[in-house]
Amino acid sequence: MAGQLNPATEARYLELLGLAPGATREALDAAYYLALGNLPQHPTEEDLARQQRLHHAYAVLRRIYKAREGQRSFGVRRARWAAVALFAAAGALGSGLLWSWPDLRLRLVHYEPGTVLGWKHARAPYAVVVGYERARRFATGRAAPAYELRLVENGQTVWLSERVVEKGMARIEPAQSGTLP
Repeated sequence: MAGQLNPATEARYLELLGLAPGATREALDAAYYLALGNLPQHPTEEDLARQQRLHHAYAVLRRIYKAREGQRSFGVRRARWAAVALFAAAGALGSGLLWSWPDLRLRLVHYEPGTVLGWKHARAPYAVVVGYERARRFATGRAAPAYELRLVENGQTVWLSERVVEKGMARIEPAQSGTLP
């Protein structure tokens, strides 16, 4: 049966690795690798036989320890995996939001007619929003969302894509803009 071993045999295997009964799995690993490290680089037949006994004892004890841990901590392992899965899902969601933030931000901003806009780097009035079309057909033949803007300097109306307006321009408050045409 997994997790069961004659106590005398288990004690003998632990003694071979230089451990006392009740040693932890970490101590088992450390003792095994330390014992392997103490073997000579050019082993004799006796050294090879000792290495085989060490390996057999370690393999048996490792299976026993693993089975005992599985019996004791099934709920702990399940909770640990749930935490890892939750952390991975949160990371994926966060990276997805970070990756698509410019497009999400674009959807969060919308300017109504009468809004005064300026280029973000200049912060001076550039145009007033006159209208908006969800599918404005540009000269390229492609339809895209667009704003109709009346330019402050000459009163001419132009169409700019939603992406250009919402990423490159910012709202200017009437107190900042002075008089507008």
